[in-house]
Amino acid sequence: DARPERTFSGSAAAVLGLALSPDGKRLMAACADNAARVWDFTAKPAAGTTDVAPLLTLAHPAAVRSVAASQDGSRIVTAADDGLIRLWDGVSGKELERLPGHAGLVHSVRLSSDGKTILSGGADKTVRRLTASVTGAVQAHEGPIADVAISADGQHLFTAGADKFAYQWSAADLKQVRKFEGATAPLKAIAVSGDGKTVAAGGDDLQLRLWSTADGKPLATLALPAAITSLKLGKDSSKILVGAADGVLRNYALATVAGKQQ
Repeated sequence: DARPERTFSGSAAAVLGLALSPDGKRLMAACADNAARVWDFTAKPAAGTTDVAPLLTLAHPAAVRSVAASQDGSRIVTAADDGLIRLWDGVSGKELERLPGHAGLVHSVRLSSDGKTILSGGADKTVRRLTASVTGAVQAHEGPIADVAISADGQHLFTAGADKFAYQWSAADLKQVRKFEGATAPLKAIAVSGDGKTVAAGGDDLQLRLWSTADGKPLATLALPAAITSLKLGKDSSKILVGAADGVLRNYALATVAGKQQ
């Protein structure tokens, strides 16, 4: 059985969104207790425990749905149930800016590696690219968009929605590149590997699915004991972080057997 190596403590409620800084040094979580938290992902727990305490706690007036960071970790972006996107100083935890725009809840945000572009998806069925204002929008799903992801090279965007589908988009013009099928219930989370070759999504059907971004074909499926609420893939998808509705954050390692991920 897979067992967590570490437990990132501090949240008093469900973890609704996860992010790992591009350099792999910081883990961030969007939490239902009106806060986003930042941990040192390289920290080792004290002897006899698996707990790692947060470095920063970013307080919000409502539940936080999503969090992301720039390449150097100097900027953090969050989305909460008050409908606003917030930009934070990644060192001090000071709130720098509030960005409105969506006509409803913002379910997911991502920040480009250079920290200049914010990608967001919300209940108004639009995915938006922002700096200080929206620079592009497209009708992306037939229902609310639950989560968005951006490739490490900034060339492709990924969305997951209540319509049970995940999509790949061109970041330059927001044109659809690929559709990922198979989910039997609304999707809540999506992530892309650092090498851009694998996309993973999961949600209310308790199944974590992985597809190839090259052709859209399924690669593997993992069953979980609770609905999937947040995801993060490692550089080559061999490591997967999964946040679920049971309040547990799981760290999986996918072995490669006979050329296929199991």
